[in-house]
Amino acid sequence: MEYIHKDNQIISELKARVNMCKNELEKLLEELDYLINILHPRIMLLYNNIFGNLENEYQKKQKIAAELNRKIELLSNQLNNGEELTDDKIQFIDSVVRNEIIRNENHRNSFLNNRYFNTRSKIKYEEHTKNEISVIYRKLIKRLHPDINGESQKFIKYWNDIQQAYRNNNLQRMKFLFHLLCPEEKNSENIRINEEKLRNEIRRLELNIVIEQHRMEFMKNKEPYIFQDKLNDKFWVTIRKLKLQKQIFDINRHIRRKYYEYQHPQDN
Repeated sequence: MEYIHKDNQIISELKARVNMCKNELEKLLEELDYLINILHPRIMLLYNNIFGNLENEYQKKQKIAAELNRKIELLSNQLNNGEELTDDKIQFIDSVVRNEIIRNENHRNSFLNNRYFNTRSKIKYEEHTKNEISVIYRKLIKRLHPDINGESQKFIKYWNDIQQAYRNNNLQRMKFLFHLLCPEEKNSENIRINEEKLRNEIRRLELNIVIEQHRMEFMKNKEPYIFQDKLNDKFWVTIRKLKLQKQIFDINRHIRRKYYEYQHPQDN
């Protein structure tokens, strides 16, 4: 009887540790949601109100400079190969550069749309992996969908995260959400098996806690979060405006020089 009591006590302690880990993870996810959906827009609104015009002008000039640099590079290649620069060739180079810019912009937008939950490049998932994602998704839907369980707090907190992970075929994120939100349906009659399951779940949860903590710290140390306190510092705002104005002045000078090179490629 003493052994049974001790075993039951161990199981109870492990279950309590599981619940503690899940509570800690939920707090981390709440903070992550706050950073992404509340604090990020708030900081960006204030930042754009102060620096938006300067940032937009600088970004436009960067694109113009990049386009000119690429055109001059292609024109120089033609000249180095001893080819004559006809109007048709110049128009062809202009077309090539425009298409390159469009492809790069599309690639950039695709990356930005997935920067929070897809930190790796998308790959073609094998069929069994897609099936695994679908199975996990259906179980999560069954667990959380308001038509089945009403609009619970868990539905409100995690629904968008689940949909995002599913759309992006993010198996790792789907598994993480499943283990957080869908407890083991039944226990084994063997207390040792139950104990091992609980210990494995604790290890998995603790690993996810570390991952989410690192994700949080990484985000907080990047723009725009590093601007949160500085935006109320008038001295910092003035210095940053001057820096942006200097960057715009320098890139305008660069564009004028490159535009001359583009119009007179034989002089280079």
